[in-house]
Amino acid sequence: KQWYQRRVAITAGIQKRTFTRWANVQLKQSDAEVEDLFEDLKDGLKLIALLETLSKKPIKKTQRVKMNIHKLQNLEHALRHLEKEGVKLVNISNEDILNGNHKLTLGLIWTIICRYQFENLSMGNVTGGKLKSLLLAKCNQSIIIGYPPAKAHNFTTSFQDGMAFCAMIAAHAPEDVNMDVVKEMAPIDRHTLAFKIAEEKFGVSQLLEPTDTVNNPDEKSIMTYIAALTSKLPDLGVHVDVTNLEDYAAHAKTVKDFLNEKKKSLDEDPLPVTIETIQSELDNLKVFGANIMPDKHKEIDLLAKAYKEKRKKYRLRLCVDTTA
Repeated sequence: KQWYQRRVAITAGIQKRTFTRWANVQLKQSDAEVEDLFEDLKDGLKLIALLETLSKKPIKKTQRVKMNIHKLQNLEHALRHLEKEGVKLVNISNEDILNGNHKLTLGLIWTIICRYQFENLSMGNVTGGKLKSLLLAKCNQSIIIGYPPAKAHNFTTSFQDGMAFCAMIAAHAPEDVNMDVVKEMAPIDRHTLAFKIAEEKFGVSQLLEPTDTVNNPDEKSIMTYIAALTSKLPDLGVHVDVTNLEDYAAHAKTVKDFLNEKKKSLDEDPLPVTIETIQSELDNLKVFGANIMPDKHKEIDLLAKAYKEKRKKYRLRLCVDTTA
């Protein structure tokens, strides 16, 4: 029992840090700032400021909040606004937030993150297992390009050693992340590197502490950061840079290795037979088939075209050298 209570307290502390940082990123456009998530939302004003920023809609509020009745009114306005936005609130009342209920306050912010942060990724208003599988498939698009042997299976242990974070960054900034070097780094250093480059190059605020992610990876905190990161990373697109036949051979080998690695993972990955895991695999395959394979087909077509052009130039140069 003591172990469980300690674990709950650690998780709550990590989520509080992550959610507070996430809220302050959103509140940069306003004058509000959250220092203590459990205390600063009690009068409803900062919660309303957060929701107005995210929804881009005004919310009725009372600025004078010396009495609890005024705080409760503000909190009620905020909760009703969320319901109008299509958010289902389960067992969360204005009194819970006013009383500083840790579990329900964190639950409320997580609900807001699900509604607004994930919707920015064109994932719709989804929750639970569906949300996890879609986000996992989305981040794996970058991971398998940045470092083909890697693949995220969950939002806890898969990100614990920092390789997945670095692979995501490497897919978009290979000049800044050398995965051969990263492999030799300590997990804390991998996280530090990935978070630093993500913030400096892509403007993604560091929502996570490396020590938290290494020692106690929290699913909701990591999902929040992954969603923020994915929303800022540019579209990888399809590009083939071939200046000679050696370039062609190297690029073709990369594509071949990628496809072989994917086939191997599909053939070898054990599949626990549960509704959740089956749905997750189906979502992963759907994203792979809809987003990744079409790009790989384009890449192969571009490689074939480049090869024909280089071979034509090579033969022409050979004929010139022969007749000279």
